[in-house]
Amino acid sequence: MGFSRPKEYEWQHTDLNKKKDDCVFLFVDHQSGLIQLVRDFDPNEFHTNVLALVKTAAYFKAPAVLTTSFDDGPNGPIAKEIPEMLPNAPLIRRPGQINAMDNEDFANAVKATGKKQVIISGVLTEVCVASLLSA
Repeated sequence: MGFSRPKEYEWQHTDLNKKKDDCVFLFVDHQSGLIQLVRDFDPNEFHTNVLALVKTAAYFKAPAVLTTSFDDGPNGPIAKEIPEMLPNAPLIRRPGQINAMDNEDFANAVKATGKKQVIISGVLTEVCVASLLSA
């Protein structure tokens, strides 16, 4: 029995400008206390990568929603550069909900963008990002 050669993948050229116009960036729990828990990246490299994503959102003038959880407690404040670089993005301060979508203000801010493509950046993927994906 012979093996068949796999079919070549045909790149579907799309209008990337239309794709970027349907994106919203969500920056979830990028807080000083939580960033200290990052172990799989060098903290400086992690911070640089996050700021690159923030710059991408700013460059494309894409809507963004920022959120923190319990920022007056041990999680600490949001990294100051993020709201500075995205001054028009609402910052939703959650009183402790783990899933940001459980916070009505955050959910409404995301829905108000009307965007279908969501780019999520969170400090603790298994918490910040995974809970949003289940919403």
